[in-house]
Amino acid sequence: MLRELRVFDPTKEPYLTFMSRPGFLDDRGRIMVLEYLRTGEVPKRCRWPRFGKGVRSAEPKGEAEQK
Repeated sequence: MLRELRVFDPTKEPYLTFMSRPGFLDDRGRIMVLEYLRTGEVPKRCRWPRFGKGVRSAEPKGEAEQK
C-alpha cells in the first residue's frame, strides 16, 4: 500500500488527471491542501479539537497532575 502513495504535487500526475473530474476543483479537501502548501499553516477548519496542544494537555483531567 505504501508503494501507491505519492507526494501531492499539483504539477504532476495523478493531480493533473483529477483536475478533469467533475467537482474536483471545488473539493474542500483539495482547497485545504493547496492552502496548506501555499501558507505552511494547517487551515483552522481542518484541525482536530486539540490541534497544537501538548500531549499532557490532551490527557484527561487528573492524569497530568499524577505524573
